[in-house]
Amino acid sequence: MLLLAVVVVSVLAVTVYSNYQNSYNQIQDSLGLALGRSANESWRPAIGNQPGKGDYTPVFVVSFNSLTGAYVTSDSQQSVQMSQADIAQAVSEVIASGRASGELGDLNLFYKQTSTAQALLVGQRIAFADSSQLGAQTLRQALLAGAVGLAALVVLFLISMLLGRIAVGPVEAAWRRERKFIADASHELKTPLTVIMANNSIIESLPESKVSEQRQWLEATDAEASKMDKLVRDLLSLAQSDAAALEGKTKPRRKAKRKLSPALAAIDFSRVVEREAMQFEAVFFERQISFESTVEPAVQVLIASEKAARLVTILLDNASKYANPGGNVNLSLTTSGHLSELIVQNSGTVIPEDKLVHLFDRFYRVDEAHSSQVEGFGLGLSLAKNIVESAKGHISVTSDTRLGTVFRVVFPLAK
Repeated sequence: MLLLAVVVVSVLAVTVYSNYQNSYNQIQDSLGLALGRSANESWRPAIGNQPGKGDYTPVFVVSFNSLTGAYVTSDSQQSVQMSQADIAQAVSEVIASGRASGELGDLNLFYKQTSTAQALLVGQRIAFADSSQLGAQTLRQALLAGAVGLAALVVLFLISMLLGRIAVGPVEAAWRRERKFIADASHELKTPLTVIMANNSIIESLPESKVSEQRQWLEATDAEASKMDKLVRDLLSLAQSDAAALEGKTKPRRKAKRKLSPALAAIDFSRVVEREAMQFEAVFFERQISFESTVEPAVQVLIASEKAARLVTILLDNASKYANPGGNVNLSLTTSGHLSELIVQNSGTVIPEDKLVHLFDRFYRVDEAHSSQVEGFGLGLSLAKNIVESAKGHISVTSDTRLGTVFRVVFPLAK
């Protein structure tokens, strides 16, 4: 920003100085032209526009006899409001200066006089021009340039502030997400730890009790430990996915072709979907939810088998948790062109549009009050998104009263 300010000020200063120098050179040319005219010739040389039409700098010539000290002004002096005393003072100062040209600052006059050789033949002649007009013009240009420069700096400052906010915005958003993630993870870990510590305190307070009498506390501790294990595994999976995504963005691409790694081997996605769907049939039956599946055979997708199974499990588990009692869950796997599409749809409460965009955020719950009654940590859908994107796929969700909540996963087919 400081460099831009220096550049703007420098450009404007050079522009003002250049205009001043051009006007000054024009005045000097007019003074020279006036000296070249005949002493008896009636003329009105002027610099700039004509009188009454803008800036006008009149020029007049004084013929001076060095022997008698007398001087005669040309007719052009009629257009100059200047007393005879001032003219005499101007002539005296020019003669005393001994310079061929210059400026009389106290009288606001530029001057140019004939050389000594010319003076011997035709007498001394001095041309004068008003310098106040040039000063006023330069001042106006400097003020205008300052105003333009200030406006330009303000605009540049606002633009730089806007671009700075745009550039810093993603960093701030990432920082807020990281802080929220740490806070949510700490909260989720704190709950089972509190239960485990409370159970251990109860067991320690009854040292003479048998193991069978403490079974309920031991089973509760085991259940909470299992929850912690699942949470830690999910967090580890998310960290690994993030690391893989970051490595893929930062590592330069190699031109040479490489063999596909085992993680990107083509699998029979249809078989994976059917296997996971079969395992959930008992879950849906127990919860009195109608479940139907339609799977197109031999759908080949580039994805790790364990990740594909985890993806289907997450979507079916989410559908089983949030489908309304007596509702339905439908699963389908189809192909169209070079793409495969996995759809998991469940009936139930419609998710508001403003909350759908956050559904894949980590630890996000649509309804905190209801979610407290549902097992899980709010990491499943975030894991599902990472799995899909790591396999070059796309996942989306819609929710309305007609179809309920629908998750769509699109993968490119293996060639």
